[in-house]
Amino acid sequence: MRDSWYSLLFRLQAALTPARLRHGIKTALAAGICQAASALLGLEYGYWSVLTAIIVMQMDLGNSLKASANRLLGTMTGAVAAVALGLLAPPDPAWREVGLLGLVGVCACLAQVHESFRMAAITAVIAILGWNGQESLLLFSLARTVEIFLGVGVAVAVSALVWPARASGLLRVALGKELRNLARLLDEAGKAFVGLIPASPPGRMEQLQAELARNRALWQSARREPSLVGREIDFMPLIQGLDRLFEEVRVMRRQVRVQGDQAYRQSLAGEVTGLSRAASRLMERLARELEPQGQARDDKTRADKTGDDQARDDKTGDDQAALDLDQALAGLDRRFLELRTQDATKAHPLESIMASFAFCQALKNLASHILGLAEGLGLRRT
Repeated sequence: MRDSWYSLLFRLQAALTPARLRHGIKTALAAGICQAASALLGLEYGYWSVLTAIIVMQMDLGNSLKASANRLLGTMTGAVAAVALGLLAPPDPAWREVGLLGLVGVCACLAQVHESFRMAAITAVIAILGWNGQESLLLFSLARTVEIFLGVGVAVAVSALVWPARASGLLRVALGKELRNLARLLDEAGKAFVGLIPASPPGRMEQLQAELARNRALWQSARREPSLVGREIDFMPLIQGLDRLFEEVRVMRRQVRVQGDQAYRQSLAGEVTGLSRAASRLMERLARELEPQGQARDDKTRADKTGDDQARDDKTGDDQAALDLDQALAGLDRRFLELRTQDATKAHPLESIMASFAFCQALKNLASHILGLAEGLGLRRT
């Protein structure tokens, strides 16, 4: 029992990241503002604005804008549907309730087409069942719509102004982190190929694959943020490039686990190690370029340099990293040609040769993809 409590406390501690704590504070702040505004304006059902703010508030601005748009569209649709039902249905309340059930069913079906129809059903239920029949249904629905609009407006304002978390910034950080993780996995695969370390289990690849899948959701959220108009980085080619790098690293790690004669691998050890290191170095450069400005800087070496000097040094280093990778890629091709000329493959088992060839081909593909990403980010002069 004690172990289960310790496990629960550990998971809670891991879940309470600074970003989530900020999100909790922002959500509570938006709810408090809605409650105060509802009391100040004398809104009869002001708690709907509070509930709306809680629902709309998301971890980043892009998702908050999406939730807000769905909430607003659904609210207006539901209010119009409720007023139409009140005007067209017979005076008997039973008929009105039957019509409401039919309306809810239609909205539930259409919710599979667009999320806003789910909110439309909720708004229609609020308007019809909360209406006392004494005042105008139109005015009653309008009042509920105003309350929901208040919650949406407050939530978006708090999301944008208080500790703003933009999906574009989160995506840059995620892409940089995953590039670094892939660089480490690549370095491990290169060392395992030449026998310096044992082949590692595939669990880390599965975790990284799940993280890569979340990039597309972040990208969808980033597209909704108005600040991305005219952005300098097109994220989708980067996401697709990371997916390709992941597949090549997975092939390499799979081939490393193939048992067999290691002699042929040793004949390629220098070139494979050099190419792996050059690729990892350029991937680190790409990660630094993606991360927010200044996050990965070495303050000690940069303290005495002007901005222009540092930019020039960075560009020189970027070009050199790409040049080193180009040269290492050509070196591996030359080594294969030498071994083929010497008929070295005849002295080794076919299975070992095929595994080594598949590993090296994946490494060469990965290097080409990295050079393409570097060119896209302006880190490689053509």
